[in-house]
Amino acid sequence: MGTIKSSTLLNKAQTILQDATETRWPITELLGWLNDGQREIVLLKPDANTSSGPRTLVASTKQTLPTGGILFIDILSNTTGQVVKQIAREHLDAQLPNWRNAPASATIKYFMFDPRNPKEFHVYPKATTDASVELVYAVTPTDMVGISNTIALDDIYANVLVDYVLYRAFSKDADFAGNGQRAMAAYGTFAQALGLKGSAAVAAA
Repeated sequence: MGTIKSSTLLNKAQTILQDATETRWPITELLGWLNDGQREIVLLKPDANTSSGPRTLVASTKQTLPTGGILFIDILSNTTGQVVKQIAREHLDAQLPNWRNAPASATIKYFMFDPRNPKEFHVYPKATTDASVELVYAVTPTDMVGISNTIALDDIYANVLVDYVLYRAFSKDADFAGNGQRAMAAYGTFAQALGLKGSAAVAAA
C-alpha cells in the first residue's frame, strides 16, 4: 500500500485540468477514475499489487486463489520449506498420464499454471487437506472511498495514476477542440510508464 493520499493526486489533476473549483469535473468523479486507474494498472501489470503468504490447499490437484486474487504468479515452496518447481502440464501428462489419480501428499513437488485460466493452478502430487504452500498472487486493489484515503498501490505509481485520471477527464470532453488528442496523449504517457508499446496503448485507448 502507498502512503500518498488520493487528494494529493486529484489536486495535481485539477491543476492540469484548470478546474480547481470543480466546475467541469467533480472531485467524486475524479476519485472514481483514480480507482479505475488502480484496477487498470493491475490488469496491465499484475505485479503492481501482489500478496504472498501461506495457503492451505484443498484435497485435489486443482486449486484456486484466495478471495480477491485475480492472477496466480508463483509458488515459492511448501510452508515446511521444500521447494516446489513449475512444470508444463503437457510434460507431466506425457511422463505420468495418471498423475491426477496418484496418491495424495502433504508435500507438493510441482505446480502448473495456464494464463488463460488466471485464478486457478494445479499441483502434483494431489494435495491433502494439511498441504500448505507459500503462494504469490495478484490481488484487486482496494477502492478509495474518500480523498483522505491513501492509494492502494505503491507510491511509484502516483504519476501514472494522475495520467489515467487526465485521460478519463479529457475523454469525457472529447468533443471539445483538442481534448480528444489530450486524452490520447495522457493514455500514451500512462501506457508508456507501464512499459506498453505505443501501438498497444492506442488500441486500448
